[in-house]
Amino acid sequence: MALEMYAFLSTRDLPTVETWQAAIDNLGYSVRLDPELDLKSSTGFSSCTLADKPSGFELAIESVAEVSRVYPKIEKIVRGYAWAVCFCWGGDLKECACVTAAIAGLVACSGAKAYYPADELWYGLDELRADFDACMQD
Repeated sequence: MALEMYAFLSTRDLPTVETWQAAIDNLGYSVRLDPELDLKSSTGFSSCTLADKPSGFELAIESVAEVSRVYPKIEKIVRGYAWAVCFCWGGDLKECACVTAAIAGLVACSGAKAYYPADELWYGLDELRADFDACMQD
């Protein structure tokens, strides 16, 4: 079963992987993104490392309007956002940790809004950190 979490970005320009990685580093996460990752064109599996061990997640840019149709309760909140970045992972909690760190980086560097549709929850940096820490303990 795949799980998903979204990062909604309002800026027209997506951050570079260097800017994104710097935000992850500044937040103190032990996650290194693939240096070839490009939010404008990368889709599918993206490798990364978690505490120097291989991991990763699935990544896709989706239409904000389409995501709003699937999850109508968020439509008013995400109206006006330019990008919906979907992160998917399987049951591996290390992959979940990578997703929460990656999304925290987007929140920090571009003001993204983080949404976990399975529980209909919006996440800020504190909630993302708590989930990351929980994933790392399991």
